Amino acid sequence: MENKTVAHDIFKDPDQLLSYYNIQAADFRMRHTAIWTEVQHYTWVLSVVLGAGPLSAVSQKSLTPVQLGFLLFLPLVGVVVSILAFYIIRRDFVYYSQADSRLLYIEKQLGVVKNKGYADERLHRAEKSNFSVIQDVKQQTVIGMRSVIKGRIRALILTTFIVYTLAGIGEVSYFAYLLFHR
Repeated sequence: MENKTVAHDIFKDPDQLLSYYNIQAADFRMRHTAIWTEVQHYTWVLSVVLGAGPLSAVSQKSLTPVQLGFLLFLPLVGVVVSILAFYIIRRDFVYYSQADSRLLYIEKQLGVVKNKGYADERLHRAEKSNFSVIQDVKQQTVIGMRSVIKGRIRALILTTFIVYTLAGIGEVSYFAYLLFHR
């Protein structure tokens, strides 16, 4: 006798859907916490690495070539770390948006968005009849100059790492100039 399992549509069973919602909500919270922890750690490291050079250069009147070489190395590390941080955190924002959109889809299936008195800006995104997770993620992960001007936090955080990169390039240029034009 053949054992057949029948596929069950959890979107028609509110209890299973709520259970799945809890799993997605935990994933969403974990991603949110991870992003903020990463931002903290990267900014701390970059502040130390990129701040050490100018502080050392200002505190001493004349620097030896060895000291200048070391001061040239620090901002190079800072540039690499800031570029890595930019791409890692941008990727994490995509995963965060996916988790948010999945939650929003489930909330729509549960009828949360139908209550106009409860709906906020986030829930209004799901009111469209053709709402899909894929389309919502695309809209949430667009980061450009318009996002920076609007003050979207994701764009501002990523802009911080661009500024760190530019500061590191400036420091590399300055210390390379001092090292090779003595």
